[in-house]
Amino acid sequence: MEMNENGKNIRPPAFAGTFYPANPNKLDTMINEFLDRAPGETVDGDIFGIIAPHAGYVYSGPTAAAAYKQVMGHNYTSAIVLAPSHRELLRTASIAQYDSYETPFGILPVNKQLAEAIIQGSENIGFSLKGHDVQGEQSEHSLEVHYLFFRKCCPKYQSFRLYYQKYQLRSVNQSVWQLLRQSIKKKSF
Repeated sequence: MEMNENGKNIRPPAFAGTFYPANPNKLDTMINEFLDRAPGETVDGDIFGIIAPHAGYVYSGPTAAAAYKQVMGHNYTSAIVLAPSHRELLRTASIAQYDSYETPFGILPVNKQLAEAIIQGSENIGFSLKGHDVQGEQSEHSLEVHYLFFRKCCPKYQSFRLYYQKYQLRSVNQSVWQLLRQSIKKKSF
């Protein structure tokens, strides 16, 4: 984990230059091209979830753009990104304790209030750096590729990532959905 001069924990990008362009101008052009070519159908009403692939953009970019295009123009300010852990065996689902994520588009802040609320409401989700740290080719990629589409489509959003193992998915989804239902009623986060 890297600390900046203000003592903030910032996760550097692990796959800039491989899964997507590290140059912000080239990345912006690539994402714009994907979004321009994505189908124009829209979903009526509020969108509470997106399912999108998490591979390198040359493979997954067009499909991810079709999903993320649905939230363009909305003022979403928070996102919970659920992703499988490909590299680490986790006993509980894991939310990293980063203050922000560094991207080619700049710093992406973490919604720590929402992360803490989810952890407080669940026995099977906790803070951990396991699976989140940048470790060269062993780094986890399943969330990093989503941040850039979010940043492009919903510039005001804050996020955090939650890794899980396949066997944990049902209990993780129940915990997250319970918090979302409460938040929607209160219009919080």
